[in-house]
Amino acid sequence: MRPATVSDRNALEELVALGLTELTSGRGGSAYVSDLAHHLQTVEEDLTNVIVDSIIDHGIVAEHGFGVANSGLALIFVHPNSRRRRIGSSLYEALRASGSIEVWAKPGDRTAKSFAESLGLKARLLIMSAEQSGSDAE
Repeated sequence: MRPATVSDRNALEELVALGLTELTSGRGGSAYVSDLAHHLQTVEEDLTNVIVDSIIDHGIVAEHGFGVANSGLALIFVHPNSRRRRIGSSLYEALRASGSIEVWAKPGDRTAKSFAESLGLKARLLIMSAEQSGSDAE
């Protein structure tokens, strides 16, 4: 593990795009990505670049993964082919050493929930929201 640099940009763009694609799929994914963009004060179309810039500015990279804490929210991603090798745990520990962070998991994301539980994290907050359907907005 090491601090990210500008020379990591291409690899990070690929990893972040893959991570966002993974997040978007499945139940709650679109809302999760929308909430993430809102939290990072950007629009979804710019999310990849905002995350990559944040990683380069103050994140860390590891073999096939990255970690960054932005406004208290930790973003950790490890390429699916490199998981279960403690890369994510090492990224989490490095981020955690720098301060308090939040970990989010989208509804039904058993992989993220299992990862958080393996770190000894416990759910403290469940946020539920109702979104307007087309008929509600009229």
